[in-house]
Amino acid sequence: MIRKWHKYLLENYPLLWNMRLPSVLLVILLLHIFHYFIGYVHFNSSSDAYWENPAGLFFSSSFALFSIIGSFVVFILWLVRVFRNNPFKSFYPFSNGQLFSQFLILLLVSFLNITYYYSYTMGFVHHGLKGVNYTNLKNGTKLYNRLVGLMNDNKESYGIEFRCGTYPFPLRKFVDPEKQGLSPEMLKPSDFFYEANDGRRFSNRQIDSMTGGVSYSYLNYCNNYPVLSVDVGDPREMYQTNIQEDVLSDPKQLRADMEAFVRLLDEEHIDHTITAEAWFNAVYHPPYFPVSQLIAQSSMRNAQGIPELSKGYYIDRYALERKFRIAQQVRRFRVEPGVLCGMLYAALGMSLLIFTFRATDRRVWLITIIGAALISLIVGAFSALIAFSGAAESLLAFYSFIIASFFVMHLLSTRKSWSGAALNWFTLSLPYFSLIILGWLAADRHSGKKDFEYWFREHATEYFYLFFIAYIIVVRLVLVPAYRRWQAMAE
Repeated sequence: MIRKWHKYLLENYPLLWNMRLPSVLLVILLLHIFHYFIGYVHFNSSSDAYWENPAGLFFSSSFALFSIIGSFVVFILWLVRVFRNNPFKSFYPFSNGQLFSQFLILLLVSFLNITYYYSYTMGFVHHGLKGVNYTNLKNGTKLYNRLVGLMNDNKESYGIEFRCGTYPFPLRKFVDPEKQGLSPEMLKPSDFFYEANDGRRFSNRQIDSMTGGVSYSYLNYCNNYPVLSVDVGDPREMYQTNIQEDVLSDPKQLRADMEAFVRLLDEEHIDHTITAEAWFNAVYHPPYFPVSQLIAQSSMRNAQGIPELSKGYYIDRYALERKFRIAQQVRRFRVEPGVLCGMLYAALGMSLLIFTFRATDRRVWLITIIGAALISLIVGAFSALIAFSGAAESLLAFYSFIIASFFVMHLLSTRKSWSGAALNWFTLSLPYFSLIILGWLAADRHSGKKDFEYWFREHATEYFYLFFIAYIIVVRLVLVPAYRRWQAMAE
């Protein structure tokens, strides 16, 4: 079967047969499936997703090293098979279209062989979508955001200075100037006063008359707190003010919310010891709602006895927030345009390097590599001097001159080896030229460092895609005919 397939390709599509395209594509496909499986299994370690979004998991895993080594092995074995004892390279007459097709094959294989990251990440994401009840967690965020002020394990966060809502709240707490020299242990409640936003001051006795003498109340928890979301941005990026009067004003709704939240904890297998009935009875004591029950944020904090009023009650809020984060990350994951752009340019550079070896002989390619190393040192030194002076236009002009010199040298050189080396230098320098152009564009539009970085981050990807398309056109219309003319030169 395999022999018949090889014979068919040799007789009908000799270029594909010569490039070993079906074989290498099959190997790459199997490696992508393998990476997908590893990423799918990796989701079981959900704590990773809590600290990093899926896009960064691959590069932080030990599997990344194996993937990089495997990618190099595929490249080496494929190229050995393509170039070893290959009469096509030296004797088979290629047209411009066939030579360009070889470049496209090199570009395709290079790109597919460096994108295992994507398969790995998609395996992780697909397992996440399967293992996370998105609808349940989306509704759960609304309950969490509504009730979070009733599940704190820090008594001080319920202090009167955090209360907001009707005048005179919120208040700022100050020590009486006459008592400022005393240590905190010696201060009495009467040694403090409170100031409203309009500057009016209130004594501790006046505040007690407003609050029924309750210093720590569930009504006081209304400072800004992070709002969890599985839809927008990071779960802790959005903020709102939670006024507890709204939460505690309707006991029937409060009880229903607590029951729904406890059901969510059970359905998502979140460790907790709270019941809706015990929670409601501990919290709902109108009209002043004194704090009589604190809820530890984990079993460990409860075991340590940190909240003195926990009474053995805790909710593993860290595990719940991790669920929210995973749901948000896997639902919103997209391959960043910058990552895809970087992979395209890496594939372009690799394919051009192999293409120069394919289109020229070994002697010319050896001169190319040695000369490229020396040229890089010289050009790098001059570029550093120009860049240090801050003259972006000079750097662009310098690189334009160098690249143009390579092509002129190719056209004017009478020795085939030097003409081919100059053409190779011109070919290999093109992808890096885009960075110089982008640097000049950004510097031309924004002089400040922050403006420069912002413009580059927001617009660089668009320009890189345009440059990539332009490079493909240049290869077809300029480089391929140039290499064909070079191959026809006399030795």
